[in-house]
Amino acid sequence: MNLNIKKLRLLENKSQKEIANELGLTQGTYSNYENGVTEPPLQTLIEIANHHQVSIDYLVGRQFQNEFGYLTKQDRNFFREYLKLEESQKAKIITYTAFVSAEV
Repeated sequence: MNLNIKKLRLLENKSQKEIANELGLTQGTYSNYENGVTEPPLQTLIEIANHHQVSIDYLVGRQFQNEFGYLTKQDRNFFREYLKLEESQKAKIITYTAFVSAEV
């Protein structure tokens, strides 16, 4: 579990202190969770999962990397909004992203 917590923090480009503050924890307590010194209680585990918008299964290593790799919070939000679109709108997004990718 400690590796997934660290990966999520690094994906957000945040320090342990920043994440700890956002969760209402001390940096030392969060560091202990991240480094596997202690395990968070269930309620804290739920709060960490909610904060990163992942499942508890992912935090404890029961969810494996998918074909897209590890998605950032921004990526997950994009896909969440994308899934709400009509098929014709999705087609426009795909065309636009192909166009933007070709410019690079």
